[in-house]
Amino acid sequence: MTSPTLVYVGSLSDGPDRDSGWIAAFEGLGWRVIPFRSDVSVSGPKTLSWIARRLHAAPAHRRMRAALVELCRRERPAWAHFRLPLAFTREDIEAIRAGGAVVTDYFNDDPFSPHRVAGLHRRFRRALPAYDAHFVYRRHNVEAYQAAGARHVEHCPPALDRLRLGTEATEAARSGDFIADAAFLGHYEQDGRLDAIRALDAAGLRVAVHGAGWSAALSAAGLDHLLPADPIFGAGYRQLYRDSRAGLCFFSHLNRDSWTERPLEIVAAGGALVCERTDEALGHFREGEEALYFSSTEELVAACRRLHDEPGLRERLVAAAAARLAADGHDIADRARQVEAFVRGRLTR
Repeated sequence: MTSPTLVYVGSLSDGPDRDSGWIAAFEGLGWRVIPFRSDVSVSGPKTLSWIARRLHAAPAHRRMRAALVELCRRERPAWAHFRLPLAFTREDIEAIRAGGAVVTDYFNDDPFSPHRVAGLHRRFRRALPAYDAHFVYRRHNVEAYQAAGARHVEHCPPALDRLRLGTEATEAARSGDFIADAAFLGHYEQDGRLDAIRALDAAGLRVAVHGAGWSAALSAAGLDHLLPADPIFGAGYRQLYRDSRAGLCFFSHLNRDSWTERPLEIVAAGGALVCERTDEALGHFREGEEALYFSSTEELVAACRRLHDEPGLRERLVAAAAARLAADGHDIADRARQVEAFVRGRLTR
C-alpha cells in the first residue's frame, strides 16, 4: 500500500533544527514526507533587505511561495503542514487547499501578543481563516484564533524533541567539576532576565549565558567577563545544562509564555531545573521535589545558592524530575499524533 504524501513546510535550519523531529515523527506514522524549505536569502541594501525580511516581501519570498504552490500542484499531497508560516499569503493557502490537500500549521509564536514584533505576523493573520486547522503552542491563543476566524484550533503544548536534543543527554555521565553554578541557553529579551543574570554574578555565582542577543546586552551592562555568549546547540547545549549546578528557565514575556520546551530539555539533559514560577510550570514538575522555582531575582539567587550549598539536593531533583518526565511523556511524537488525528479524521469524512 502506497504511503500518503505530506508536504512539510518549515525553515529546515540547523541552528537550531526545529523540523527534523517533526518530520521523523510524521514518517513514523506512515507518511511519505516531502520537506520544503521556507527560509530564503535576501540581498540588497541593509535597510531595505531588513524591511523585506521582516515583511516577507522580497522577490525571493515570492519565488519560494510560488515554488511551494507548484510543488503541491504537481505532487497532489493529501496533507500540507506548516511550521510557523509567516511568509505565506491567504491566496497561497487557498491554492494548496484547492488541490485537495488538508492544510494545517503548528505556530510556536504568539501572533496576538500586544508586544509582538511589528509587521512580522501580518501575512499569517490575514491567511489564518484559510487553514483547515491550527495547532497552537499557547493555550491562551485558542480563543484569539477562534475570534480571528479560524476553522479549527487545538492547543498543542511544547514537546521534547529527542532527535534535536540527542540520546546522549541522559546517557552521558558528568565528569569533573561543574562548568557553572547557573546556566541559561536562550535568547535575550528585555523582561528582567539581564537583571537576574547580573544578580547571580554579583552574588559570586559562576554564570554561563548563551543565546541570540546576549553578547550586546552583556557588553552594555558591563558584564564582558561572561562573554562569549554565542548560541549553543546540540551536544554543547546538552553538556552545559548537564554540567551546571542549575539549569535556568526564563519565559518570554513578549510571547506571554508560561511554559516552553526548555524545562523539558533541561530535565532530559540531566540538569537541575530552576524555573520561573507559573501555574503551568508548577503543574509539570513539583516544587522542591522535582524543580526549584522563582518569582523574583532574590528568590532565584537563593535557589541557586541552595544547589551550591546543600549536599545531595541537585541529585534528588534531577532523579525525581527525570522520573516524572519519563512518566508524563511530552514527546514530539505525541504532538505529531495529535495533529495527524485531525487530518485522518478530515480525510475519512
